[in-house]
Amino acid sequence: MPERPLNSGSETRSSPESSPNRRKAMDPCNIPTLPHVHSATARGWTTGSTRLWFSPLHAAEFFHAVAQQVFYRKISHADADKVFDTLRRDRLAGLWLETAVPDNAVDVCGDLGRRYGPKLGVRTLDSLHVACALELKTQRFLTFDDRQRKLAKAAGLDLRKA
Repeated sequence: MPERPLNSGSETRSSPESSPNRRKAMDPCNIPTLPHVHSATARGWTTGSTRLWFSPLHAAEFFHAVAQQVFYRKISHADADKVFDTLRRDRLAGLWLETAVPDNAVDVCGDLGRRYGPKLGVRTLDSLHVACALELKTQRFLTFDDRQRKLAKAAGLDLRKA
């Protein structure tokens, strides 16, 4: 995926193979295509030599997050369609490091819930995102979600800023 925000201009990214040690996992609700309190930080995460994973789990969460903005009347249907189109174009352009949900992720998710759920109160999707990051052997885990952050830290993922 590119080193630029989804909705930015002409910067290009290197191939996934050229920067394997810079791969990161990001909560899809942080994708910088909608105005949000964390938009500037999320844009920073998508610039430079960073590669961000994008799986069907990210797509599902992204589509739900945008639809929720329409439901709460924060954006119009037309604006949502523009956001969806931007993501589609950027994916077609290879700006995200596309990946499948790892085969063992659901098992790891269950184990994380068993081990850390009673202490941290994590939800299934929090655990599934962290499980995917662990299985993909990401270098850093990026999220604004407190439960995901706590679980990722407990599971040994690197949470330093990009």
